[in-house]
Amino acid sequence: MKSAEKKIGPGSVLVKSNKRKMEIVNKTAVLFIKKGYPGTSVRDIAAECDMNLATLYHYVGSKENILSLYLDSVTESMSQFTREALPMLQNIPPREALSRAIQMYLNYCDELQDVIVFWHQESRNLKPEKLGRLISQEIQLADMLKSILTWGIRSGDFKIKDLDVQAHSIIVLCDTWCLRRWYFRHKYSLKEYTELITDIILKGVSAQK
Repeated sequence: MKSAEKKIGPGSVLVKSNKRKMEIVNKTAVLFIKKGYPGTSVRDIAAECDMNLATLYHYVGSKENILSLYLDSVTESMSQFTREALPMLQNIPPREALSRAIQMYLNYCDELQDVIVFWHQESRNLKPEKLGRLISQEIQLADMLKSILTWGIRSGDFKIKDLDVQAHSIIVLCDTWCLRRWYFRHKYSLKEYTELITDIILKGVSAQK
């Protein structure tokens, strides 16, 4: 009996292609941060990915297309984070929910450091439509934090003058793990930094000063 041949359907080819594209995107992120988006050439990208120009164009078409893929990965990962995080935090006390949200977001930041740095560094060079997509995801994240803070206000655990300012301040404090990584990585582990930031935030929002 002949052994069965392994068939590879269109879906398998697509998955392999998408995986290769994301490898290119992740390697390109390092270049965008180092040289800036305008200063990064297609030849730079090909060299970083260890491939010739023809092969690179086969997967991504252009530098602009790489940026689009990059933004797609950013917005989808952040959207997934907010979709998954809020249901997990709805049935626990507000202080614990906020602590867990901070921990979850810092873990997210740690895994996608280059994404966070690129977002802050290159947002000024993005077209309005692309910038709007990123801002929309940031607003969703802030809205999730505002929901937790609102629970805390209603329960009497938190006292906050401005929900918008507080929610966005939490995001900035967490993003600092990436934006100042050249400094904090030499002083703290992610766990230590998370504990310090959580303590600062909880003291800041506590109804009992």
